[in-house]
Amino acid sequence: MPPGAMDRPLGRACGNVLETEEAILALRGEGPPDLLEVTYALGVEMLIQGGIEKNTKKARKKLETAIESGLAAEKFEQIIEAQGGNPKAVEDPSVLPQAQAVEVYAARRTGVVQRVEPRTIGRAIFANTDAIGSPATRCSKGSRSRRCSRRIRRGSSSASRRCSRRS
Repeated sequence: MPPGAMDRPLGRACGNVLETEEAILALRGEGPPDLLEVTYALGVEMLIQGGIEKNTKKARKKLETAIESGLAAEKFEQIIEAQGGNPKAVEDPSVLPQAQAVEVYAARRTGVVQRVEPRTIGRAIFANTDAIGSPATRCSKGSRSRRCSRRIRRGSSSASRRCSRRS
């Protein structure tokens, strides 16, 4: 998959809280490989364009070191705190708002995931919201899905949707 392909989700999460959790994992070096690769590619370009590094190899090494040393996660904690948020979310993402209900969708048969449609997932996440996203939002936490080209067994979880309250 080319970095940043828009015909499939980047990582496994869709929705604000789940994407934040996944970003935190990436800053700790534990994120999905495709998310990390795009993060490194963008970061390399930023370091070069900003004049901090002169070549891609040195820029990539700087980013890898920041993640491996914990500096990237520590910086994110500082940013969260400066904005009045709870910096403990970086160490323990479970302090972020959690869904009250989780709907799990089981695979109908054993096979290989052929595609994941981000637009369909997005519509499912925000089903039954009003025009301005008021508390009437029935499903606002997001979803997780299987990656393309991954084997899946009949009955296993192919996706889940996390909702702010049961429908």
